[in-house]
Amino acid sequence: MAAIPALPRSFEEASRLSFEVEKELESICQSPFFRSSKRSCEFLRYVVRVALDGRIDSLKERSIGIDLLGRDTSYDPSSDATVRVRANEVRKRLASYYNATPAFAAFRIGLPVGGYVPCFAPSDAASVPHPANWTPTPFQLASGPTLPDSQSVQPRTTPLGTLVLMRPSVLALLVCALLLRQQLESRDDLQRFWDHFLSGRTSVQLTVDPSDSLETGLYPLVWMAGHYGVEAITGTTEPMEESPTQVVSIRVAHSSPASWHADADLHWQFSGQEPHTALLTILPEDPGTLYLQSSDKEALRRLCEELTLPRQFPNSLWRSVSNEKHTQLRIHQDASGHWRDEIWPQQP
Repeated sequence: MAAIPALPRSFEEASRLSFEVEKELESICQSPFFRSSKRSCEFLRYVVRVALDGRIDSLKERSIGIDLLGRDTSYDPSSDATVRVRANEVRKRLASYYNATPAFAAFRIGLPVGGYVPCFAPSDAASVPHPANWTPTPFQLASGPTLPDSQSVQPRTTPLGTLVLMRPSVLALLVCALLLRQQLESRDDLQRFWDHFLSGRTSVQLTVDPSDSLETGLYPLVWMAGHYGVEAITGTTEPMEESPTQVVSIRVAHSSPASWHADADLHWQFSGQEPHTALLTILPEDPGTLYLQSSDKEALRRLCEELTLPRQFPNSLWRSVSNEKHTQLRIHQDASGHWRDEIWPQQP
């Protein structure tokens, strides 16, 4: 039997394991078993990424029909079996893929019968004989059963062979629990951050100076405003008629204002010459304004995605803002092509 991998030691390691699941997902979709079926690949990508985002409540037949397949709100799963048909097709293709593919990946992805929540089992489980209808342990995220009182528990000896067989499933559940906790923490901080800026507001004023192709990089922020039911108004420098407490201002420029250069509380000054870089600045004396500086549309878009996606949102950003500190988030592309982020002030 192959060696059983060690349990994750931290949430950082759990994030790495999440990356392994994403990598296996891409391998599956590039295989001949899925490459010939765009619908099956889209379905599998959707359910895996929703699960990794911690939004398993969305993995219901009706929700999938509306969100993925574009059905309208009158969609009735009892009269339209498209979701069930596609899920069954994905299960068959997954079975064919794993029957033909050596277990080189860290994780195997499954879609248990009777639901749409995927499961992620360590590939070591592949070396253990299973019945023909076996599927990996489901992605269990709900609260587990209540443990009985310790006085009523009778000592019981579990055969060693059973313990060994259970360990891959236990690992899968632990990884899922760690990922869920990390994602929930990020999602909570993301929600607190945007509640702070958008809750109770009526509009967002986006000022892009100079007005150019940078506007397209702001789409994630426009989407977030819409999520709160807040109107986004772009391309204007005129003062809004509403009270300042009802308006959020997002100001985009190629460089930092000249007045900032003497501000010792700001760590970065942006000259507009830095390639592949974007900067967010939040000032406690101007709590209703987000300042963004970049001359690179791709860097600006990545910064906006980091501010709006639960899996990318930096938790220390909210802690800094909630402590009313001068806060800056800088992302840049390093020499190897990887995107890095830094937050000032740094949190312990």
